[in-house]
Amino acid sequence: LPFDDKSFNAAYMMYTSFGYFEDPADDEKALKEVSRILVPGGLFVLDIGNYQRMMRDFNTKISIVIEGIGLRERYKFDSQRAVVCGVREIKLPDGRKTRHSFSVQPYGKSDIEQKINAAMMNVGKVYGDYKGSAHTPSSQRLILVSRKKE
Repeated sequence: LPFDDKSFNAAYMMYTSFGYFEDPADDEKALKEVSRILVPGGLFVLDIGNYQRMMRDFNTKISIVIEGIGLRERYKFDSQRAVVCGVREIKLPDGRKTRHSFSVQPYGKSDIEQKINAAMMNVGKVYGDYKGSAHTPSSQRLILVSRKKE
């Protein structure tokens, strides 16, 4: 990140913006960079989808139309790489289309807590939704609130 060490009091990665690197080691590098730019005691919030629920309720297709804009997504779990692979297609009202592929590393609670701790941050509270409910295996989200070690 293009910031000096200890530049921020807080940082966040919201709504599943984590786990999209090709190499999982890059996820760890990203957390170390967040730690580097936080002041000691600085706050870090990480929000990702709840892997346990995602795998339990795994849906291979999503298709919606909102105000004439079509969104279609197809997913599969690649067990060899342990990633969820997807294709997202968007069709605009004028007929133009965009398409891109992606993969995401589905981290469980203990996996991500270990990675955060390894990046010199301590996980404090863990929530399962944006209302502050406790995290459970059936929660939609995994929201971890951490502080950089002093």
